[in-house]
Amino acid sequence: MSRTLSPRLATIAVAAALCGTAGAVETVTYATPQGEVRTAEIVAVLKDELKDFSARIREGGRRTTLAVPSRLVVSYRRGDEDDVNPWTKRLAKAYQMMAEGNWVTKDKVPGAEEVLQGIALTTEKGVQGPVGQQVEPADPWHNMYALFHLIKTRYEYGRATKDAALLDKALKDVEQFALRSDKRRGALIDFEVPAAGAEGEAKPDKPDKSEKTRKSKVWAWGDSRLMPDVMLLKAQILRAQGKVAEAATAYDDAAKYVEKHELSPLVLAQAILDRAEMEADGKTIQEAEQLLRAAGNTLRTLASRQKEKWCQGVVGQAGNRALLRGADLLLASADQKQLGYTVPLEKYRELLDGPGKDDPFLATGARTGIGICLYETGKGKDSYQALLEVAVRAAEFPEQTARAFYYLGLAAPLYANEVDASGGSGGLLREDGARWWNDLRERFPDSPWAKKAAPK
Repeated sequence: MSRTLSPRLATIAVAAALCGTAGAVETVTYATPQGEVRTAEIVAVLKDELKDFSARIREGGRRTTLAVPSRLVVSYRRGDEDDVNPWTKRLAKAYQMMAEGNWVTKDKVPGAEEVLQGIALTTEKGVQGPVGQQVEPADPWHNMYALFHLIKTRYEYGRATKDAALLDKALKDVEQFALRSDKRRGALIDFEVPAAGAEGEAKPDKPDKSEKTRKSKVWAWGDSRLMPDVMLLKAQILRAQGKVAEAATAYDDAAKYVEKHELSPLVLAQAILDRAEMEADGKTIQEAEQLLRAAGNTLRTLASRQKEKWCQGVVGQAGNRALLRGADLLLASADQKQLGYTVPLEKYRELLDGPGKDDPFLATGARTGIGICLYETGKGKDSYQALLEVAVRAAEFPEQTARAFYYLGLAAPLYANEVDASGGSGGLLREDGARWWNDLRERFPDSPWAKKAAPK
């Protein structure tokens, strides 16, 4: 068996912060200074800026005011299908398209890209629009959120399909977003918008498909709360384009920006993890493990500098996942006979006895790794017992649990042979091996481990 660098790191799900879940009304997920994560319905946004976020919310059946540093906003995007403003409704519909995988228009099925583009470029309130404009102009925040998600849409689809033109467009969108975020809030700047009479301005339910544009004045946003995420997207786009050196600089810029202004721990963690993974690509397994270990240690150090408990947890756990990924690479190296299983076994035990004490995910991964190493060195009983602890206690971590089930199916007959050799009967254990694989196929049918356990 072999393991490669191709699977992505098990990292913090920043996608939730970038895209979110489709819904009829706006909701915000935020962390309290004590580390509790809550979700509330937005009644009205009061402030949505780089450093601060506040809103009137409905939580627990009552209305109250939420005011938190923006770094404690776990996931929020503006757009409500029930709003009377057509642009707000259109944003929500675009998010639904994204959630359904309709990133771009194909086969006459509307895609999020053209919808978001129509909103991002429409003329705003207070800015002179084309003669005969019939609908309510958008607010600046409509443009800001639409442009942000337009970048995300073009990146995700462009990366998945290797569409170079779409990735180029996404990078230009990043430049436009940065331009509007680089000026004082309320300043008017020249910008390209659809030409007079374009559908994107006149009919929010029928976005403009033309390439005709004209110069117009638009409002600058000032320091946008979304800027750290846009900086991360820039690095990811450059990486998808194969521009490794430029991507590395962009990842560093995003991390430094977040650190300097004490912003999103999610972006900080993802930037450092992505950069390490990019550098590890193509390296030997031992070199890749060193890079991931360095990233993990860096993140654990940065975690201690975070002010709030939730931020400490996000950054620290991201560091732990990098360390676990490094240990998994050592295991892959042992599989390929480049080193013995003692090396990854000691690393897993080190993680279990150290940071794994405070991180259930890391502890689960380390126990699974220990069980695998023990199986590979012929210790059936010890392997079975280590993996059994994962199987009975870690259902909340399906990826690790599925892997444990697979190796339990292998360790059981090995343990049975040991029982037979000592004068006992290992028949029931051999039956257990088959049952573990049956359970694996039933509970985790889409797991690669279930495919490995498929009947021949």
